[in-house]
Amino acid sequence: QVETEGDAPKSKIPRALPPEPKIQYEEPPEPPKEPSGVGLNKKVYYVCTKIGEPWIQLPDVTPKEIQVARKIYKSFTGNLETDILTYPEFPGKEKNYLRAQISRISAGTQIAPLGYYTFGGEEAGEGDEEDEVGEEEAETGGKTEYKTNPKYDPPSLKDLTDRSMTFWVHSAPYILPQGRLTWWNPTPAADVEDEELGEELGEEEEEDDKEKGSKAEPETGPPLLTPLSEDASLETVSPWSVRSSSNVLDTYALAVVRSNLWPGAYTFSTQGKIFHNIYFGFGLKYMQYNFSPMPLPPVQQEYAVGPEIMEVLDPTGAEEEKWRIDHLPKPKPKEDEEKGETDEGEGEEEEEEEEEDD
Repeated sequence: QVETEGDAPKSKIPRALPPEPKIQYEEPPEPPKEPSGVGLNKKVYYVCTKIGEPWIQLPDVTPKEIQVARKIYKSFTGNLETDILTYPEFPGKEKNYLRAQISRISAGTQIAPLGYYTFGGEEAGEGDEEDEVGEEEAETGGKTEYKTNPKYDPPSLKDLTDRSMTFWVHSAPYILPQGRLTWWNPTPAADVEDEELGEELGEEEEEDDKEKGSKAEPETGPPLLTPLSEDASLETVSPWSVRSSSNVLDTYALAVVRSNLWPGAYTFSTQGKIFHNIYFGFGLKYMQYNFSPMPLPPVQQEYAVGPEIMEVLDPTGAEEEKWRIDHLPKPKPKEDEEKGETDEGEGEEEEEEEEEDD
């Protein structure tokens, strides 16, 4: 291209770009793993793929693994070192996923007959221990330990096979949404500041600060030894099914309880003090509808919203015609027209006089 004389010289300095947008999202603090021998890691599990092969110890489970395992639906391959390719991304191998599913199945399907376990003690000298346990319960949100009831009176077969499920209770603690059995406070410093401010401020100001503050609320769940009758159902699907192993010989019959939320989980009990929880399944929870993965998070806005980047609908033909009429030149008033005519007449007379003089 040839530049003409009238063209302005082009600047070689590039135009300044707007500042890059900053990421406003802050990753929430990840809860720490419960130590070995405590909470979800109280027990150690060993697995093997074939009979006769050496047993392999599974690693301890983390809260992050529990949280992601609740959001995905993945079948097992049998290889403990297989990568779990899902969304959200699972933080581990198949052995970690297996360990997380074992914790979920155990927490949801371990049950016992009503009255088999108890919290309190009737022997002398146990009052102080109960006081100490009560202080721990205030921190953790519920009782976490129980023992066998020495005065247990087994229910009858009719009661054990009652479809109301009031004679069966959960014997495993509930896993909190945080992925732990005991709640972890993500903002301990904020709680300490709130307590210090609460001592100085009045009751009204303290209530306002609690409403406005960012204090984390403890997560709670159903307590231990909660009857199965209080479990939530999936519309038309009951969470539990119960039946008798024999309708002919009630004396030797067993009560068989099946979990409908975790297919493959069973509990059988004799009419004495013997009962067992077993599981043989695929490690997947029942889903009433087809599985749908989590949607992707919303896209962050790159720049501030303004008229420069907002999309506007095109005007219709009627709107364009109205705009054209509104912007037509306005007609001059009559007085201005008369003045213009007189001025033109005077101008013509002056021209005629000049011609006569010539």
